[in-house]
Amino acid sequence: MSAGAAAEESVAPDSAVSATPNALAFTVAPPARFVFLATTVSTNESSSVANVATDGTLPDAPQPVTSVSPEPGAFLPGNSTGGTAPKYAQAIPSGWSAQHLSGGDKVVLGFRNLFSPTALAGTIIGSGYSHLTDGQPNYGVDGTAFAQRFGAGMARSASQTIFTTSIMSPILHQDTRYYVLGPQASFLHRVVYAATRPLVGRTDGGHATINASLLIGYAGAAALTRTYYPPINQNFTDEARTFGSSLGGAAIGFAFDEFSDQLLKAIHMHHGN
Repeated sequence: MSAGAAAEESVAPDSAVSATPNALAFTVAPPARFVFLATTVSTNESSSVANVATDGTLPDAPQPVTSVSPEPGAFLPGNSTGGTAPKYAQAIPSGWSAQHLSGGDKVVLGFRNLFSPTALAGTIIGSGYSHLTDGQPNYGVDGTAFAQRFGAGMARSASQTIFTTSIMSPILHQDTRYYVLGPQASFLHRVVYAATRPLVGRTDGGHATINASLLIGYAGAAALTRTYYPPINQNFTDEARTFGSSLGGAAIGFAFDEFSDQLLKAIHMHHGN
């Protein structure tokens, strides 16, 4: 046998490679002559290579770890156990989550609140008190005067709501809804909380802040009274009084929102007995 033939015999079997479905196979010489071993750098890499070699599939890619955070605007005193409040609810019950409001949603909320039962009741009470005391706006004390006061009260209430909720709230990214503390807080705490909400507001992210939306909105509404109040009330002093009385009315309204649920339950229980 020539040297070339001997070399061909020794090389050809060791270099012969054939492919089979889903696997890579090597045709090798008897174990005494040559053995091909796939080596890996680490145990993890060895496992991955073994998976590829045996079934042709790649290992699953690492999945990112995500965390669930409360929805912007959600109010969670303790843990929210009451569910999710309606999207356009003006008062969020204690223990309930509030849905996030976009700028457009706030515009809708403002217009929905124009003729709410609470706003209508507040205007009637305010107009009646002003009529009995012959206070501003000074239309007199006859029947016509009460109708004029009621109309002026509705105009002022509407302008306050639109300026505060539909205009300033989207601009300043504030949440003008009232978040009820509920009976888990002390009575005094709830009273103080409600009374200070005209001054202390809430951002869309749920942080306490100066209630600029309400303060600016009510100031604008007070200035607008010059266009429909009697001439005697069309001055800065009366505008300042209107602004101050409006803040007081807002505090009373927030207190009603805070305690209305317990009040209604007490009335229901009284009639039930």
